[in-house]
This record gives sequence, structure tokens and C-alpha cells, in this order.
Amino acid sequence: MTENALTRWPSREALGRAGISRPRRMLAWAVRFLVLALLLWGAFSQRHVGVWGALAAAAGVLLAGLVAWAFFHTTYEHRLVSSLALMAVLLGIAVAAEATGFRGPALVIWCGCGVSALERLPLGPRFP
Repeated sequence: MTENALTRWPSREALGRAGISRPRRMLAWAVRFLVLALLLWGAFSQRHVGVWGALAAAAGVLLAGLVAWAFFHTTYEHRLVSSLALMAVLLGIAVAAEATGFRGPALVIWCGCGVSALERLPLGPRFP
């Protein structure tokens, strides 16, 4: 089978930071932090969450951030199995967030997973 756009990984140049200016990267980080702050504020202001719930939510946010960072690095290295495993972990975090009542953050993780998969993974498998 010949390689086509469906089975090909995005180029390393497309996945890397080359050509992106520092102000643009800083703006992207500022928007990410603002969205995260708004989601957490909305989740905690709508219902009473105890100290342990707040700690668990903070741990979930940190875990999701670390897993997303690892996903971006594994896709840059074009490692399919690792990338899919990390995507599954992110989806599991979203399911846990939904089950505990944090619907906003769960929705953001689900949408982020969908967009990231379309942008960073090959659309179809390669068969010899």
C-alpha cells in the first residue's frame, strides 16, 4: 500500500515550535491559563467541594497537564502506541471528572483530545 495523507504522520516541523514567535507562544500560554482558571472557578463555585475534593481536583488538573505534555512529546517523536496510551489516560481523566461532577473540565478535555488527535496523529493505520 502506498503512503497517503491518511496514514502519514504530520511532519516534525508541523508538530514543533519552529517558526512560532515568542510573543505568540506567550499569548497561547496566557490563554491556556485563563481558560483553566475559569473552568476551575466555574466548577468550584457551582457546588460545595470539600478540602479533599479540591486536592483531588488539583491533582487531576496536574495529572492531565503532565499527560498532555507527554502526549505532545510522543507525537513529536512519532511513537504511535505511546501516543494512543497517553490519549487513553486523558480520556480516563475526563471520565473521572464527569463522574465526580466536574462537567466543564471534562468537556474541555474531551474536545482537546479530539482536536489534538486530528492535528497530531495519523488518521488511519498503516498495513504492510
